[in-house]
Amino acid sequence: MLLYRKNDNQLVPDYKLPSLTYQFPKLFLNVINAFSQESSDDMQKCCEYYYSRIHRLNKYEKENEKLTKEYELLSKANANLEKENTELKARIKVLECEDARNKLQEKDKKIKDLLMEIELLKIKNEEQRKLYMK
Repeated sequence: MLLYRKNDNQLVPDYKLPSLTYQFPKLFLNVINAFSQESSDDMQKCCEYYYSRIHRLNKYEKENEKLTKEYELLSKANANLEKENTELKARIKVLECEDARNKLQEKDKKIKDLLMEIELLKIKNEEQRKLYMK
């Protein structure tokens, strides 16, 4: 429900006007009242309120810009760290594979050495058998 003024400055509801779809600013009402009362003191208070809000808004905007830049820098640093982490994980897998391969090669060498010993023992065993069989 909105109000309008009659000629005698009496506020009267006007049901024909559509209602607002947003919140009506209190500062606007204060300015209207200051004009209607022709009070420079009230108007000065409105101006002071407005400029204090603008100053605070500018302060928040500057802080927001600073935080946005800091966020962007941190995001870039995070992306670099994630890339580095991925590369390190890949390196670790390669090193683990190389380590596993080296261990397998060592085991293969030990197995070959054992097989050679077995073959040598077989040869010695044959020679011993030949000596005792004569």
